[in-house]
Amino acid sequence: MALFNKNIAFSRTWHDKAPLGIWLMIISVLVHVTGTVFEKKLLGIYPVLQMAFVRALLRLPPIFSALIKQGDLKAVLAVRQPLCHLLRLTAYVSYNCCMLYALSKASLVTIGSLQYVTPFFTIGFSVWILKEQITKHKWIAIAISFIGVLLTIQPGGEFTAISLLIIFASLIGSLNKILIRKLVSTEHSLTITLFGNAAMVVALLPFAIIYWIPLSWFDLSCFALAGILTASAQYLSVQALRFAEASTLAPLDCTSVIWGALFDCFIWAVIPNGYMILGTSIIIAGNLYLLKTARNSDALARSVKK
Repeated sequence: MALFNKNIAFSRTWHDKAPLGIWLMIISVLVHVTGTVFEKKLLGIYPVLQMAFVRALLRLPPIFSALIKQGDLKAVLAVRQPLCHLLRLTAYVSYNCCMLYALSKASLVTIGSLQYVTPFFTIGFSVWILKEQITKHKWIAIAISFIGVLLTIQPGGEFTAISLLIIFASLIGSLNKILIRKLVSTEHSLTITLFGNAAMVVALLPFAIIYWIPLSWFDLSCFALAGILTASAQYLSVQALRFAEASTLAPLDCTSVIWGALFDCFIWAVIPNGYMILGTSIIIAGNLYLLKTARNSDALARSVKK
């Protein structure tokens, strides 16, 4: 696969391989939600800022290990878009703090459902910043998945300040993805992943010291596992944005609703109702449609090249 081709996976350019990008993003969302399960368990014990600090800190060792394996660190860590990095790091730190706080107050399904505004923000930013073209197939996929999300969250429920915070975080998260898409045209994927977590550690160190609660060895191992999972999800997400346009990947954000519903059911005994099952099925249908059209477009592009 192209992901494991070193010349492609670690290059500093975009690649037109939408199906691969879609699969990478689906896996990224699943791995990230799995990591948030451990984080949600720990949020009942530790402050949000300490959580964010420890999570970012424990992501650094596996990232450094991957960097060392690349060999030429000076070339790998070379920065060609410093302003874009700065904007992205600001968005990244803000997004993570907002979402961790929301995670301490809301269920995984609620967060995943409200985050479905992310594709609309992503598409807006992708047209404005990246000048991407939005095809009718992308709009159809988004419309189908949006209907599924509406059924899942069952409009008419209580809309709280946490809901507004999640929507605001989704706006920042969309900007973060667009800036990553811009950065992968010149920067190494591991560099982008490293800088984000290093910025979190530096920014939150003073707050972590003030609000620090000693960690048990068991909790530390849970933190470490969550860090490895979420760091892997970040890297997969960056790679996905290298292989496919941000607007193509935008509808896949809603798959977090599916994984969140499953974890809520099996861990917190939140049983999905008929609306949630129907909505989830529609979301899956929307993403299968997106994958099918991406494959057709990819096959057409290859035939034209021949």
